[in-house]
Amino acid sequence: MPVTIIRPKPEELDPVKVRILGQAIIDTCIAAGVKPERVVRPGHPEDEPKDFFQQVYEDNVAWHERQKNKSKDPDKDKK
Repeated sequence: MPVTIIRPKPEELDPVKVRILGQAIIDTCIAAGVKPERVVRPGHPEDEPKDFFQQVYEDNVAWHERQKNKSKDPDKDKK
């Protein structure tokens, strides 16, 4: 079954919807028998614990930035 992920602009993110998404991910992991936890490796700055909303926000900003860069230079990925 195909899934479409719609990414709103970062300023349009709704914290309540992000919390619902986070709970849905946890519920899905539990139903699948997978541990729904984030493993933080001590001493790794990229594993700095963030709340789920902040992580979604940063991922969304990065995604929009990549899309903007792709539209400026469509041949960049082909090199």
